[in-house]
Amino acid sequence: VGCSEGMYLTAPAAGVCLLIGGTLFEGHSMVEAGHHLIPFEHPTVFFCSAALGAGINFISFLVMRLTSALTMKILNTFRSIGLVVIGVVVYGEYHSPKQLFGYSIAITGFAGYNLFQLFPDAARKVESRVISQVQRFGGYCR
Repeated sequence: VGCSEGMYLTAPAAGVCLLIGGTLFEGHSMVEAGHHLIPFEHPTVFFCSAALGAGINFISFLVMRLTSALTMKILNTFRSIGLVVIGVVVYGEYHSPKQLFGYSIAITGFAGYNLFQLFPDAARKVESRVISQVQRFGGYCR
């Protein structure tokens, strides 16, 4: 499946799901505040946003085709880290220490998983060391 075919197949379903979710959770308050008219008041900005979103989807398919799904996962992780950092530094968003700690644990686990995917011999060595340590302290691993 090529870039266009993938978007052709997934975009309608994704659009319907987003429309239903947005309508259910935010529709009433959006209409009450009159915010449902904002896209009609600023059509150029919304068109550019939609075009950039479509462009990112095409680029994502091309990057995955030219490299691998692992590369896409790594790029998405860096994008997520960048969003958190920019949100905190530029927009002054607050994240509790508990949230940041949890996020750092998730990122560390993701990095370890990807490193072990890239270097399976190192993964086997680490696994055997962990198993021997657990068994040494009375645990049981198979």
